[in-house]
Amino acid sequence: MSARKQAGMYRRITMGATLLFTLWVTALPLCAQSSGTILGVTKDASGAVIPGAGVTISNSDTGLARTLTTDASGAFRAPALPVGHYDLKVEKSGFVTITERGLTLEVAQELVVNTTLQVGAASQEIRVSGEAPLVDTTTSSLGGVVDEQRMSDLPLNGRNYVDLTLLQPGVSVQTHTGQGGAGTWFSANGSPIRSNNYTLDGASMVNGLGAGTSSEVGSTLGVDGIREYKVVTSAFSAEYGMAMGSQMVIVSKNGTNQFHGDVFEYLRNSALDARNFFDTAQGSGGRRLPEFQRNNFGGALGGPIKKDKTFFYGVYEGLHQNLGVTTIDSVLPAACHNLTPAGNSYRLTNPTSCAATLSASSVVPAVMQPLLDLYPIPNLPNNQFTLPSANRQDVHWAQMRIDHNFSAADTMFGRYTIDDVGLDNATGFPSNRLIGSSRNQFLTLSESHIFSPTLLNTVRVSFSRMSFGQGGVSGLDLTSPSYQLVTGQPMGQVAISGGITGLPGLAQQAHQNQTVYTINDDVYLMKGRNALKFGTLINRYNLNNAFLIT
Repeated sequence: MSARKQAGMYRRITMGATLLFTLWVTALPLCAQSSGTILGVTKDASGAVIPGAGVTISNSDTGLARTLTTDASGAFRAPALPVGHYDLKVEKSGFVTITERGLTLEVAQELVVNTTLQVGAASQEIRVSGEAPLVDTTTSSLGGVVDEQRMSDLPLNGRNYVDLTLLQPGVSVQTHTGQGGAGTWFSANGSPIRSNNYTLDGASMVNGLGAGTSSEVGSTLGVDGIREYKVVTSAFSAEYGMAMGSQMVIVSKNGTNQFHGDVFEYLRNSALDARNFFDTAQGSGGRRLPEFQRNNFGGALGGPIKKDKTFFYGVYEGLHQNLGVTTIDSVLPAACHNLTPAGNSYRLTNPTSCAATLSASSVVPAVMQPLLDLYPIPNLPNNQFTLPSANRQDVHWAQMRIDHNFSAADTMFGRYTIDDVGLDNATGFPSNRLIGSSRNQFLTLSESHIFSPTLLNTVRVSFSRMSFGQGGVSGLDLTSPSYQLVTGQPMGQVAISGGITGLPGLAQQAHQNQTVYTINDDVYLMKGRNALKFGTLINRYNLNNAFLIT
């Protein structure tokens, strides 16, 4: 084979391998974007395109600016811009400079800003107030954005921002409780409720049960720490993945050149509440109705560490709730506790009053006698028992974000979020309570670098850990031999006929810990009128489940 043929064969092999690698990389799902794009075309008054015009896009909040030049078709495109408020300036020798002010770029948005330059001196300037287009002409995906203004103005009971998702068309709600599935679940356009993907600054927020970012008590706090989010319900592009139903792309709030902050406290109590039919003074500990206190409080502060260079934004939100509940148990008649030893068994001293509950027999096996003693003596008519009880919640949510501009071409941010929750709920029996906890942590480091006006790269490293635990506790030692129906085994659930409240025994113990390590890289390449975007996403999942059922 001649040297020319060998060189041609090697060239074809190299090109083929390069093409296969490119197709493989671009086929991988990219990370859901937490940024936006500003693009447009510049023309003169006659409608002819203007190549070589200088375009400057400035973030009015942080002072960050990006400069580029219109191509031969008069088009420009600036991808991977942080969400926020922008000014766009277009200038060209022989034309009057034009500046579009007050542009608002939303998450995952392609904001089209077309400009028309008038003939004149470049020293002259026309300033106009920018307005968002009414129709998105660049994408076919469907969805809606919940921005800062909506989160601030719309009624939001409990400050759970995910509830605003229900305002989007095609979204229907379904509420779950307990064991990692608490909070608001929803279906987008009829898709399964476990097919929604949640990301915060590109970091996964979906736990091992396919639920979202709710805590064990169902709260999704942190309204002050979220700038905005977009719910893409259908026809989303290849950059999204991991789920078929919808994509919830959340962006955290960053600091600016001005200091901003707030402090708040929301208080609810039972002072003006009405008593329901089941509330009794005896069951409420002598009060008119069960007590209720709910304190939701917190604050936020953000601003510059060094103007135009480094910014911070920190948020804390707490929730303490004590909700009194009326517990009414159907218990054994008092006569069922009056037993007389009879050999290996016990005989009811007054079988007539108790036989209807414990069947017609007046003999009680010895193994059952300690279990009967677990039931309290009724303190209400019709063999019912009540006592004061309460459900308690304790939630701490905090977030810190730091942004730094190394230069106009190199920016970076880091954010850490933690949601720590504890709950202590009453169950249907006096001696048992349901204890639960959860801790969600999310960390993201992101760096964007502009190599040229047509080549930009964003790399992200994320860490997400979502854990929950739940189980029952008892004021009694249910592992004692006195309560063992099977030697060496703790007491399980006991049910007695006749409508008696069952003894719950030891509740199910559950714990789940999911850790997700993520690395992703997105590349933006502009070639003439074509804009290419490709990259890769690598997730490593560690999932640990532990369940003990008795």
